Amino acid sequence: MTREEHFAQLVSTARAEELPPALSQAIARGLRRGRARRARRVACKCVCVMAAALVSLFVVGVNTSAGIASALSGIPVLGGVAALVQFNKSLSMAVGHNMLQNVGAQATNAGITFEVGDMLIDETGFTLFYRFVDAGGQPVNVHMAEMSLSMDGVPYQGEKSIVQLGGSEEYERMDVQLGELTAVPDLLQLSLRAFAPLGPVAAEREPPEVMPGSWDVALRIDPGKVGLASSYEAGQTFQAGGLTFQVTDIVVVPTRAIVRMQALPGPEAERFQGLQDVALWVDGAPYSQDQDGICSAHTYSPEEGLRLSYNAPSPYYERPGRKLSLHVGKALFTTPLRPFTVQGLGPTSEEGVAVLETALDAGDIALSLPVGREIGVDHDYTDAQGVLHGLLGSSAESLFDDAGNQTGLRLTLRLPAAPGPMPYVFSMQETYAVPVNVTLSLVPTP
Repeated sequence: MTREEHFAQLVSTARAEELPPALSQAIARGLRRGRARRARRVACKCVCVMAAALVSLFVVGVNTSAGIASALSGIPVLGGVAALVQFNKSLSMAVGHNMLQNVGAQATNAGITFEVGDMLIDETGFTLFYRFVDAGGQPVNVHMAEMSLSMDGVPYQGEKSIVQLGGSEEYERMDVQLGELTAVPDLLQLSLRAFAPLGPVAAEREPPEVMPGSWDVALRIDPGKVGLASSYEAGQTFQAGGLTFQVTDIVVVPTRAIVRMQALPGPEAERFQGLQDVALWVDGAPYSQDQDGICSAHTYSPEEGLRLSYNAPSPYYERPGRKLSLHVGKALFTTPLRPFTVQGLGPTSEEGVAVLETALDAGDIALSLPVGREIGVDHDYTDAQGVLHGLLGSSAESLFDDAGNQTGLRLTLRLPAAPGPMPYVFSMQETYAVPVNVTLSLVPTP
């Protein structure tokens, strides 16, 4: 029995349970379409047609029916995929449009097997649904240290970012994004090295130990299930906090929308902390409030300035006849570093900030901040004798009144025990937001 036939049997079994009416009707329509198409096509194509209809039901089913989600757990990899895509609109849409490739590759190293069940791939990167297991088939907690990859035997030398994401009880998800658009190969070869499995001893080891050997797998790519990239004209600019941001790249693929920007170097660029509410809009409204949200990264150098990259939920399958735009809500900056003196309990030299307690035997100073105020403390301070010390860390928690209203923030600074008499002078800076609220229309490139 093929995976698709097994999936069809599970869907039929799930129908016997109490399903939502809309889901029952969708399943019936899909099965009728499958039977009609089977009558018109030769046998070798029937399974593919049925698979397309059933995978379309797959996204509907796992989001609305506990019965189908439970039945899917009978298929190891499909069950894992169901748990991993059910709250991610971009991945769900890609799976629902039959873009999931079953690769079934594995490799063993040091008694641990790396299994890749399924993948999604496009011209910007790929997503793996995988797991590490021991000789008894039990999941092993392995964190990757490095990955090298080759395409049709040619090593890939460009930039890449790799994120290991949480998964279901058995399977995990790994997103690999390449630094530039790349022709998808027929054969993708991966070589992974990993840190030793975490445990009571390994967790305390510094630096983490890298296991000997590697896991080497070859993934055969189905060219009919490759997400082709759609690019949009770049060059648009907008202003925020004294900076001019230029959009350098906008690419939409089934699993993500990639937006890259840049800004020239300068004092404002050094204090830049990120953009908020960055999203692709469809017909003037945000496309998705995805559980995965939006992930971002930015780098700064005095030579190149700011380089920003954002991954947003992808409206890849919503494009025909619809207007796409890029929306940016606000920009975050920090104030320049300035002295912050702690004399003792009570008000301090900074307006609105009070010292709640000092537990110098434990090395703690707790501060109270007003609502809406964010303060970052540099990781060093000077004591009353002018000696520079290192701050061990900090933590924060919200403060509430008896009615449950937030009144402020408690910021705890962790100092070395018994650091000496006060006052202490810290370097402090605040984070503030600059409204942007710009919407840039996107024009497809020829």
